[in-house]
Amino acid sequence: MKQSVSSVFKFLSFVVLSFMVSFTAFSVYAADLTLHSGTLVYFKVKQPFDADNYPRKNAGTVDFVVSRDVKIGQEVVIAKGTPAEAILLKNKNNFIYGIAGKAQFGSFKTVAVDGQQVDFRDGLTIEGDDRVLPAFIISGWIKGQDAKLDVDQEFSLSTNTPVLIKTD
Repeated sequence: MKQSVSSVFKFLSFVVLSFMVSFTAFSVYAADLTLHSGTLVYFKVKQPFDADNYPRKNAGTVDFVVSRDVKIGQEVVIAKGTPAEAILLKNKNNFIYGIAGKAQFGSFKTVAVDGQQVDFRDGLTIEGDDRVLPAFIISGWIKGQDAKLDVDQEFSLSTNTPVLIKTD
């Protein structure tokens, strides 16, 4: 009888210890993750962008989407397809004499999987092609190209500050 009590005690100790180890492992897995400053996030514009379709001043926001999952280890912290937006800071339309159009976006932001806002330190500047030389040859009546951004053009920006992301 003494030996069976000892083996039951060992078995119960093993079960309790196993439960504690698995609970600890699960707790580590479900811990908060830090999205560090400088992490690259890839974006695409949601709709084709053409500078001619926006006013020069007070142009408002432009919609983008995250184009790749952002992961810390195996955990997705910003999902592909997450909406993002930026402010169109400057918008210069193309002009005669071959001068290209130019657009500058800033104040990019999106959200992590837990709903926290993620801000970016960089901006994006796009420019059409200058056609100054051909414009000079043909008396200046050639316009430069518009500043355009197609939905298949991908670019990356760096996160601004660390964000503590809560995972399930």
